[in-house]
Amino acid sequence: MITVQEIVNRVISELDAEGNGYFDFNRDFKPAINSAIEWTVSVITPLIGVKKFPEETFRELTYTNVWQTNRYSGVIFNPADLSNGKDYWTILAIMPLPTVVVLDAPDLIPNLPGIYYTEIAPFFGIETYNAPIVTQIWNAVGTTLLEPQQSTFRPELSHIDSTNMCNRIPIEEWNKRKTNRFSAGFKSRVSTFTQWAYLNASNYTSTFGGYQLAVPREIKISPDISQQLVSIMYITTPGLITAITDTIPYPETMIAPLVQKTMSIISIKENTGSNLYQITNNELLQIMKAM
Repeated sequence: MITVQEIVNRVISELDAEGNGYFDFNRDFKPAINSAIEWTVSVITPLIGVKKFPEETFRELTYTNVWQTNRYSGVIFNPADLSNGKDYWTILAIMPLPTVVVLDAPDLIPNLPGIYYTEIAPFFGIETYNAPIVTQIWNAVGTTLLEPQQSTFRPELSHIDSTNMCNRIPIEEWNKRKTNRFSAGFKSRVSTFTQWAYLNASNYTSTFGGYQLAVPREIKISPDISQQLVSIMYITTPGLITAITDTIPYPETMIAPLVQKTMSIISIKENTGSNLYQITNNELLQIMKAM
């Protein structure tokens, strides 16, 4: 984690502005640091999954959670279901039919509906393959029976392992997967030969007559796994700062580009024709590459 205070201290030191009170946190530092965070996101996004560096950079933002698919082999990612409430930035892996575990923790009873608790109780402390499946399909974060188009987040399950991994395929291949035995997503008669696939999230809801979802963004998985477990490893979006006491969920190795970009933004804002601080995006990219 990087503290906002450390970035502020370094910027003030670099600009030789100690003790003069010229810069204000809310007016200068907060918007500049937030812009620097957004800049790092835009720079690193194309490299995720291509280079080892980005995945290590976002280890503080990487999560693996478990869902139960809907009847149509889809998963709806609703940030409201998650404890951190954050949307996903990018998906690193989708793992169908995982091995999971649930423990009889004291926080289960007040947080899960009674019938839901009863269904998972026989599995406490046991590593299980694609189980327990909630046959009543109760929403784990509410008390409402789910409809066929609704998947459910499984907050009580922890991912342990999986022998299955989905390939992300484009829509052209997705539409051919059931007839092309060499395509990922084709259901082989021999399960060990099955190559799993997923299609990026899309809105499948209709204006009327079909189904609607609170968050109309559904990830499809093939071969079909109707109402089965699936683990998703993803990176969340880094939240913007609001106070000088906040922290940024980046490792310490990221402090240099954040400081440099923050100074660059402040310098542009305060520019009066002088050379307060000059650094280009190309120079910042060289810093990132050097890391």
